[in-house]
Amino acid sequence: MVDDSEPEPAIIPLATDTLAGHFTLGAGVGLAVPFGKLESGASESDAFDPSLLFSVDAAFGVSRNVALGAYGQYLSYSADDDCVDCEPSGFAVGAFVRYHLVQGTRFDPWALAGLGYRKTTIKTPGGDLDYSGIDWLHLQVGGDWYPISVLGVGPYLGLDFGYYGDHPDDSRDSAAHWQFSTGLRLLLDVPGK
Repeated sequence: MVDDSEPEPAIIPLATDTLAGHFTLGAGVGLAVPFGKLESGASESDAFDPSLLFSVDAAFGVSRNVALGAYGQYLSYSADDDCVDCEPSGFAVGAFVRYHLVQGTRFDPWALAGLGYRKTTIKTPGGDLDYSGIDWLHLQVGGDWYPISVLGVGPYLGLDFGYYGDHPDDSRDSAAHWQFSTGLRLLLDVPGK
């Protein structure tokens, strides 16, 4: 027998949606550690030392947990001791889906997956060496803390994987490259959390 004299439990409403319809713009600085190959027989870690990474991203919230966006990276590589006169640099651009884990808190943890295009150029006294190809996997995890409703700041960790399909010596095979990155990003949220 059911006792109907007990009151119904209170319904707890969902936290306020702080993502859907929001536009975010982020800028970051960090450290990139390339590894893998530039081409068969040429390791990235032999050509570059860990380097400074600048990043930007823009996203639009399409639901209370998901944002779609685009990213860009610029890398100012440090040349290895074997190539003192070299000036290596690179950039990457692409698209991503970012999943936000919680709502209604000042700390906003997230995970991101995407794909893109990467180009690395090594300027040498004998001419430029260009390597480019698809980044098949662009992964990041991080979190943003909001001291005020429109401004967040937080750390991130990233991993990129791709293939350099185009390189200076067309007779060489495609080479898989990897890049680990970590850093700090600043985020602008409109209209604010």
